[in-house]
Amino acid sequence: QAAGKRSTSKGKVKVVFFLPYWNDGASGTKQANRKAPLLELDSVDASSDMIKEYPFSGQQTLNLNTLQTQFKFTGLSAKCYEKFVQSHRLAFAFYNYARNDLASEDTLSGTTTRDSHPLHRHAARFPDVLLHLPFSFLLDNLPPPSDTPIASEVDAEEPPIQLGNILKCMKPPLCFSDDVGKGKSHSSNGNHRTQDSSVASPSLPATLEAGASDVSIENFAQEKLIAELSRLQDTEIASANLNQDLIRLISRSAKLLPSIQTLSTAEDPKVHSILRSFLLEIIRTKAYGEDILMSDQRFLNEGNMLLKEWRKCCERLYKFVSINSGQVNGKTIVLTDHRCNLHVTKYDCVERAVRLPAALKACRNAGAGTLSSFPLIDRVEQSYIELAEKKVIERAHTSKYVRKIKERCAALRDTDKGAELTEDSDGGGNGDTTGTRFSFQAALIGVAAALQAADLVVGGRCTNALCVTRPPGHHAGRVMHAMDAVSNGFCLLNPAACAAIYATMSSAEGGLGLKRVCIIDFDVHHGNGTQDILCNTFDPRFFYISLHAGGAQINGYETEDSENDFRSFSSKNQDGIFPGRSGDVSPHAGVLNIPLGDKVTPHDVASALLKKIEPAVADYYPDLIILSAGFDAHKHDPLGLGGLDAEHFGSLTEVACNLARRCCNGRVISVLEGGYGIPCCRPQKGLFLPSPAKGLNSQPSVGRTAAILDLDLPEEMDDQVTPGMQKKLERCHQEGFIDCVQQHVRALKNNNRRSN
Repeated sequence: QAAGKRSTSKGKVKVVFFLPYWNDGASGTKQANRKAPLLELDSVDASSDMIKEYPFSGQQTLNLNTLQTQFKFTGLSAKCYEKFVQSHRLAFAFYNYARNDLASEDTLSGTTTRDSHPLHRHAARFPDVLLHLPFSFLLDNLPPPSDTPIASEVDAEEPPIQLGNILKCMKPPLCFSDDVGKGKSHSSNGNHRTQDSSVASPSLPATLEAGASDVSIENFAQEKLIAELSRLQDTEIASANLNQDLIRLISRSAKLLPSIQTLSTAEDPKVHSILRSFLLEIIRTKAYGEDILMSDQRFLNEGNMLLKEWRKCCERLYKFVSINSGQVNGKTIVLTDHRCNLHVTKYDCVERAVRLPAALKACRNAGAGTLSSFPLIDRVEQSYIELAEKKVIERAHTSKYVRKIKERCAALRDTDKGAELTEDSDGGGNGDTTGTRFSFQAALIGVAAALQAADLVVGGRCTNALCVTRPPGHHAGRVMHAMDAVSNGFCLLNPAACAAIYATMSSAEGGLGLKRVCIIDFDVHHGNGTQDILCNTFDPRFFYISLHAGGAQINGYETEDSENDFRSFSSKNQDGIFPGRSGDVSPHAGVLNIPLGDKVTPHDVASALLKKIEPAVADYYPDLIILSAGFDAHKHDPLGLGGLDAEHFGSLTEVACNLARRCCNGRVISVLEGGYGIPCCRPQKGLFLPSPAKGLNSQPSVGRTAAILDLDLPEEMDDQVTPGMQKKLERCHQEGFIDCVQQHVRALKNNNRRSN
């Protein structure tokens, strides 16, 4: 209800809030429902910041996992979570009532203006009797919300409270109605929506103790898929082979697993080889079956439901084998290599060498290296370095580009540090990407670590993995300055793109044979290099998603009349956000660029995750998710482009892991990109200590800093930054890069189990 022109509330709109959960932090659902008003009238600014589209509009059910993710980006206390869920239950009930019942609902008699609900005049379309329903009683009898994610391939969803049905039950019995004998029916009208019950997933056998005969196709496929494959067996040669392939795989798994369990130890290389070969065969069969089913019009006429069920069937078999092999259910691996420390940038560069030991400190804080289920591998295997150099990087970068970087590094002396390795867009030097004689080797090892991580995850050694390497890579494209960027943005080679290429290479080419890989890039800058390598043109093997600062209102746009004619929507005199306009639009279906303006905020990230990324990834149904994990959208990062807390990166990681759990058994690889919020440091007695700077009125005490940043630094590692940058970095003692990485790693660890 908009205010009048002469009102002091001009520009305001009156809004009815459902169970305002932000007013207090009362814990306990029943206590919370009775302590605060269920419906509250207030006025808010009539602006796009205050009034947004309802996140569950058009949906049939309320997704509790989505609600949990949304809450984590509100910044509210955990005590408010129960009321947050209850408020959405109430709002969703009213939304569905308005959509399905309001137009046809008969107004119940027996109320007068004196007895009407106080909000009835502000919501006149809703029957007064509806506003008088005992909502506290209804909410108290619903299952209490849990803050633990549901580890399942199916989302935790619940239908709305059927307010229309409740009102119908309150009508007088037919024998008391004046309409008796007039032919007027009181049955439920045809407009009322009914809930479709979903088909339950097949139940996997818990163990193999009962013998191989107890494992059958019914344990992995729904009846409809089994019936369709059987029906096609007599009419389609290819489909008949597909049906037999699936049956043979299931039979072989029942015989293979007992033989694996009889081997000496779970870390036996023979176990790894056997398990990897069999899991890759399942994935190849999955891809082969998809090609067959997508070519059959009858399957496509089912709305791809049978295709999705085929994918789930193969993933259930993958899960069954990986869990019963004793290798995978609940394992996260961190990979790093000390040789990456030899990449040293120039004096005033924010991409400092201390980022690597700081990230490793965060991993150890999260528990890496302390458990057999959470190992830290400190050296990349030589075979993956050779694989990267001989077969993979040539598919990602042009030979001219690779040769140029190699030659520039080789021309440096061992003592040279911070030398320019690329030039600016005019070719005149002064590039921001600097390094040493060993920088190409460090970048190559970063690629090799990503390849090894892909092999470990897809091959059944772990559920997810994090690569802690330098330099970062998502700005490195096929050529220098990808997509017309002004520089290479600290990047030499692109580990995330190389891992995606390796994962989709056929087994004959030495790859893993996956059909679809999704890359989710949450660095504050657009990954122009990754998009350039994987999605320069549409390639169904790759789906690149980027959340980043930018947009046409920030970076401007080119007109169609002239290549040199440039316009900006902004009234401010600014040069835009690196790498420029490459991430302002999505050029085709293989790219989802989501520019978030001049500063990345928690609300915008949550909205993008829930409304755009989750449905897009679920529809794509990847075989593997790769995270380009940048932490420079943190509120204390010296670049000043973000407003996220460290916990938000953990929540973002949980969303990615939940998507992977539903699509590909949780297979996730994370590759370290940006993030520069590390207090200025220098090595002293093996501690990470603040570096003295002139002009600072106060500095954290040595004891406090050591407690936060204590870790082993190489003796030769120094950390000299400008006084201005040092002052910016002081606030990172409160929260910064280490906290962000720690939350990210902890989320990977907490979401690495595959439920049986």
